[in-house]
Amino acid sequence: MTSDTEDNALLKQQIIQCLQAQEESITAFKELIKSKDVTIFLGNTRNGKSTLVNYLLDNKLIAWEERRKIFKIRMDDDNCEGPEIGQGSLSCTTIPGVYAMPGNAENVIVDCPGFEDNRGVVQDIMNALCISQIKTARTVKFVLVFDINDITNDNIGNFICTLQQTQNLVRNFDELKNSFCVIFMKDFRDYSQDDIVELFMNKVLNVEELDMDKTLVRNFVQNKKLIGIFRMPEQAGEVSSDVDVNVKGAIKECHQVDVDKCEILFALSDKAQEVLLEIYPEYTDTCFFEEKIIKMVEPFADYFDIDKYVYASYDEELKETKDKLEIISTNLIEHGKKQRTHLLEIQASLDELLECRTCDEFETNFKFITMLDWSKLLEERFKDMIMMNYENSLLRLHEEVDCLVKKIDAEMKERLKYKIKFGFAGSASAVGFASSAVAGTIRMLSSTAGSAGGACTAAEVATGGAATIGVCVVGAAVGGAGIGIATVLYKEHYGKRKDARRAQNRQL
Repeated sequence: MTSDTEDNALLKQQIIQCLQAQEESITAFKELIKSKDVTIFLGNTRNGKSTLVNYLLDNKLIAWEERRKIFKIRMDDDNCEGPEIGQGSLSCTTIPGVYAMPGNAENVIVDCPGFEDNRGVVQDIMNALCISQIKTARTVKFVLVFDINDITNDNIGNFICTLQQTQNLVRNFDELKNSFCVIFMKDFRDYSQDDIVELFMNKVLNVEELDMDKTLVRNFVQNKKLIGIFRMPEQAGEVSSDVDVNVKGAIKECHQVDVDKCEILFALSDKAQEVLLEIYPEYTDTCFFEEKIIKMVEPFADYFDIDKYVYASYDEELKETKDKLEIISTNLIEHGKKQRTHLLEIQASLDELLECRTCDEFETNFKFITMLDWSKLLEERFKDMIMMNYENSLLRLHEEVDCLVKKIDAEMKERLKYKIKFGFAGSASAVGFASSAVAGTIRMLSSTAGSAGGACTAAEVATGGAATIGVCVVGAAVGGAGIGIATVLYKEHYGKRKDARRAQNRQL
């Protein structure tokens, strides 16, 4: 038996794979509805949306008798431009179909996947992603499609659930309620609009214990022109307009509204929401970003990890490291304090900071969360957490880099104070403290007048091609005390650095 965590990990993988596979289709869908007048058909799977869309597209429909007095409908020509009419238990819709109304290419029908699509969480999230693309259209109106049995039966749970999901779809619903009409499919009792109004009154409006917003139902009752009925054919053969009871009239009566005036959201199912809540912590954990950001300072990792690495670094190494770290520090602080509104900006920031693309695994995983954000399926609180954790990761690394720069500065000042030069053997700058016993002949470079034993002189000593600086005392002390002091200073400053460097397996 697999755990919930394992199940959610598998679902996440399936969702990401589905996003990758359908990315081009979603992009194509956006382009098809961009700046168009869109009529969206919504409803549960198997309610008859695809049948209704094909009827409105003037495609030839054929009725066939499934069992006595029960007729089903199919398209006469499989090559027609229209959605496939599903006959099995599985919804045939994954990406919404987009179809131009006959004689008006600017007015398009969108046949959306079912609210209660039976392919589970993966399809539920895909449905949400697809519907969220409607914001690229010019205007929009909504056609709700129900199986009439959802309201005539004693159990109207499906009807109420779909109404609630519909009203969650648009935030400023009260202002846009006249942009919704309702079509009831599969009517074999010859209901009229007045009959539907009576059903609404008896089964919804007059039932006090129903815990739901009744705004939409009340609006249909007050304006029955927004109600249409698609009757079941009474015989086999071509489906005629006799099945239409104000279907086209209700859709025409429905108001087209500017997309800019409504914010379309898709309410995820409880199971989809549960899965996403299990997945989110992976992205809200600071380690998700820090593992990537730390790559910026990988070449300088030893300077962080080894206590005496700075102490044992040559002058050239310290200067080069400091220069590069200061550039990194500046970039980190700039990106850390930058204001962002979309998670996609984080990916761009990372690519710029790393001066290369992040790994495929990271990009695939992060694309999942950015698509949820872009489609407004990611709760603001999680989006804010992810952005904050990214910024905090940058600022934390900046503090570490800044601390290291200060450590390098302190070491460089120490060397300057004691006139220590520590470099590669054989270079003109490779100098350290030495005594005549270690380095050979002392050549006096300069001296300063003063009391005997109280003035100091810098001495240059040649050691195998490398120059080192020695400190001695002028006068009587030159031959004895000076050598002793130079030896002590050599061991104190140069020798220890050399020993530490050797212990770190670094080039001498």
